[in-house]
Amino acid sequence: MKTEKKRLPKFVAEVCDGCEQTKTYDLGLDRGTAFIVLALYNAIQIKDENRVHIDKEMVARKEDFESWEDMISSGHMTSSMQHNVPRARYHGLIAFVDKGTGEYLLTPKGARFLRGEAVPRIAIVDKKTHKKLAYWNEDDDQVTFRSLMKKTEPFWNLNDQALAVISGERLVTVQGALSV
Repeated sequence: MKTEKKRLPKFVAEVCDGCEQTKTYDLGLDRGTAFIVLALYNAIQIKDENRVHIDKEMVARKEDFESWEDMISSGHMTSSMQHNVPRARYHGLIAFVDKGTGEYLLTPKGARFLRGEAVPRIAIVDKKTHKKLAYWNEDDDQVTFRSLMKKTEPFWNLNDQALAVISGERLVTVQGALSV
């Protein structure tokens, strides 16, 4: 038996009174953005430092790898993915280390997202300043890493200990079982 999906109100962009151009737009969190976060996480794990220069350390040609899974697992991304890095930044999953350096880090929110915590699916972005203003239906429209990856055969290996450290949580081993 199929359950009916809850209908949420659609985002309506703010419009300029003078020129009737939209001032804002909605930006959804999708699987491509999740792959960007995963590639950055893998680059951080390989470097063993939560700071990676995307241009110098991560951008590679897809042809240099056997598959895109191998590329992402080795902490690399295509130039197309590089151009979509701001999507992950608008959602607060990654951030600049120092603005203008080209270096990014995985945020605590990004680490929690990779560990399975739900985050708002739609960010509202200002066209002029390119800053996130808010989330649309923040409480009702959320998504998890696993729900975005549901049609992808798992190829990732997430280190719960490292993610716990980045997310600001303390991970404790209790009789062979991990608990937070």
